[in-house]
Amino acid sequence: TTELAPGVFAYVQATGAFCIANAGLVDGREGVTAIDALFTPVMARALLDEAARVSSRPIARLLSTHHHIDHTGGNASFPRETQIVAHARAKAEMERVGFGVVEIVKRMAPHFIDDLAGAAERLPDVTFEGGVLELTAGDRRLRLLHFGTGHTRGDVMVHLPDERLLFAGDVGFFYVTPLGF
Repeated sequence: TTELAPGVFAYVQATGAFCIANAGLVDGREGVTAIDALFTPVMARALLDEAARVSSRPIARLLSTHHHIDHTGGNASFPRETQIVAHARAKAEMERVGFGVVEIVKRMAPHFIDDLAGAAERLPDVTFEGGVLELTAGDRRLRLLHFGTGHTRGDVMVHLPDERLLFAGDVGFFYVTPLGF
């Protein structure tokens, strides 16, 4: 975990390999806003533990950058009172693809089988259409930006304009040509 600005953290998982994503944490008066839930319940619990380490506030909101399982598989591990926000297209893709994709991943990466115990689907509670949704985390402005189809149909980047930070989900990769579907 790296503090990028006061109360804003990048949670970077070590390898960045298949189904290994990164996440973000933004501390605010009403609670912590998490950016992406990661893949497995084990990974999500580690992120939640890290959120508790960097803030005494509960997780108030979870922002999904897109529908892929390595970013949403941990959604159900977040407290029920946590509001999940995504673009409407991302939710539609979650509904279309379903949680059965976990079975496919188990065949492709069997080393995740134990970590997937207890995994369950949890869809976003709140969605938005169009290009921008403005939110706040305490006094901090968060802009969810959707520029159309990129990596997926429902990509959202989380922009913190005052801090000049951008959580890009899988729209931006290091050393990899991004996939688009």
